Amino acid sequence: AFTYSTPICASATTNPIPDTSATGFVTGGTFSSSTGLVIDASTGVINVQSSTPNSYTVTYSVNADPANCIVANSTIATVVINPATNPEVGFSYTSPVCYNDTDQAPVLNSGFVTGGTFSSTTGLSINASTGLIDVANSVPGLYVVTYAIPADASICQNAGSQTANIVITGSVQIDAQGGCQGTAYVLTANPVEGSFNPETATYTWIAPNDAILGHTQSITVTETGTYTVDVTYNGCVTSAEVIVDTINCVIQKG
Repeated sequence: AFTYSTPICASATTNPIPDTSATGFVTGGTFSSSTGLVIDASTGVINVQSSTPNSYTVTYSVNADPANCIVANSTIATVVINPATNPEVGFSYTSPVCYNDTDQAPVLNSGFVTGGTFSSTTGLSINASTGLIDVANSVPGLYVVTYAIPADASICQNAGSQTANIVITGSVQIDAQGGCQGTAYVLTANPVEGSFNPETATYTWIAPNDAILGHTQSITVTETGTYTVDVTYNGCVTSAEVIVDTINCVIQKG
């Protein structure tokens, strides 16, 4: 009699060897099985990587040996090779997001297999276990996030990996200034070194009393105080302040 440790995973890196330790086992016979199982006829060692996943009956046959008073005989053992499964590792992120957005968790595909590791390049603050991205502490830019899970022979699972992109849009630089234009005191929000397109950006001017004053690049004010402008560009809002100490604009007489 002989046995195999079974079931076996198709991705196993160690080939199973028959246990022939039973009392009275006679060596010198032949191991055989059906098509699909790659087996060494002399040793009974199964080449798992080259075999097709299935349930097999392995037969060990010994020819008659009258000289040693041995009659022909055979015995069987069952071995099952289970197919290795590919883990579900698909995921994505909401993208793009703004530099001051809340933390971003990955959106996991149905059946997603946990236990792997999330990683990316320097600049992205990401939790390796959960994939949660700390947006506020990340450097704006385009990132490729990789999720990788190792093979697990205990459940006959292959290794798997997948990637997803996320874009963190940075803030813009605003030069908010005030000055006289004729007799009017005008506030204007300009881009610093072309950090935004003033024609496609949107503006919200807020008065010292928190009232909304307007939505143009420039506005006229009639009171002193601290004014705020919110510039929205590429879906992200950046704010700047202008302190107005005086609004007296006098046209000098020629």
